[in-house]
Amino acid sequence: MKLLLSLAVAILLSSVSNQSFAQATPPGVAPPPGSTPSTSCRSARVFERIMSDICWDCIFPIKVAGQAFGPGELPDGAVTSAFCMCNPPFPGITMGAWFPVRIVEAVKMPGCSPTFGVNLPLGADTELGGYSGDSDKVGFQDRDFRHTHYFSFPVGEMLGLVAGCNPLSSFDLLYVTELIPTWSDDMLSFFVNPETALFANPAALMACTAEAVTTGVAGQQPLEALFWCAGSWGTLYPMTGSVTHQGSPPADTSLMAARLIAQLHRWGLARKTMGNSCGSDLAFMLPKNQYRMQQYWPLATALMPGPAPSMGGPGAGPGPGPGPGPGPGGNPTGPGTPDGAGQPGQPEGASGNHWIGESDFRWGVHKNVPGTEDYLHLIFRWNDCCLEL
Repeated sequence: MKLLLSLAVAILLSSVSNQSFAQATPPGVAPPPGSTPSTSCRSARVFERIMSDICWDCIFPIKVAGQAFGPGELPDGAVTSAFCMCNPPFPGITMGAWFPVRIVEAVKMPGCSPTFGVNLPLGADTELGGYSGDSDKVGFQDRDFRHTHYFSFPVGEMLGLVAGCNPLSSFDLLYVTELIPTWSDDMLSFFVNPETALFANPAALMACTAEAVTTGVAGQQPLEALFWCAGSWGTLYPMTGSVTHQGSPPADTSLMAARLIAQLHRWGLARKTMGNSCGSDLAFMLPKNQYRMQQYWPLATALMPGPAPSMGGPGAGPGPGPGPGPGPGGNPTGPGTPDGAGQPGQPEGASGNHWIGESDFRWGVHKNVPGTEDYLHLIFRWNDCCLEL
């Protein structure tokens, strides 16, 4: 199966011109009307990184007719039957896999979109909820706040590598928290989600230590019974952009991304796509086992261990080179760093994606770039579907 995927990618690369991947935004994908370029809002060059920075091995295992092919872990609750019949009398076979379908960007400056590389036309910054220097400490706890943007990014379908399991097959901006008052106000969020009161106590927080050990430390699947917990990252409540600073922006922004997805489920705007081959179901509590996450920018966790290949030009190779970048070496124009620079070798275990709540010491504590405040996370979602014969 890996061989077939590699062959499909090779055919795709041979059929797509290099120019299309060299563009920050490909033809047919344009920023929203009224967007303005900004020197303070850097572009993540999302479409340049599709082949190099997405963990394509992470779609495995692929489950067809009840049989799993390839390495990887199946989520608890996935369809186990081999056959399905969604449109009688036409039978089909079941299929399921981890599909990269969403991007969540967490940004310090309201309206900034690294995915588009522009400021979104959402109004004046002073009219949008944002980071406040007066509220960065609560007692002895440091707080971190960012706005988040939710994109449809079914890259497998867009490239023609997979089809049939994802109803959305186009790139689109779906949700921005600058327009959601509850995201920047804990008290307002409480009135919208009153169950928050059930988890704002020591007993509920202590219960989360079980998931912090099993998922955060051991890397096992999240505990669905503890639906208010997010492993070693903290809790999913309150569903706001203000989190207790953990000293690691990758972990902080991952928790914000998880809270955003949990909020969408809570409001019926996201659905459960596993466990039913004939469609998706409403799930008002976050089905944590359905999702896996990968940091996509500024440093992608999909990059394999080992020294980065030389990209040519000044600064390439293992020696120190001119220009900014995390660590020595690398070309300031290659893929992998905030401005597209190549990066040095990664420690073992730096590749792949991870469960919600899995400790960043297992996947991303080394993916923090000093001075970078905006982060993009690629969301893998398990989809079960029925392929009619």
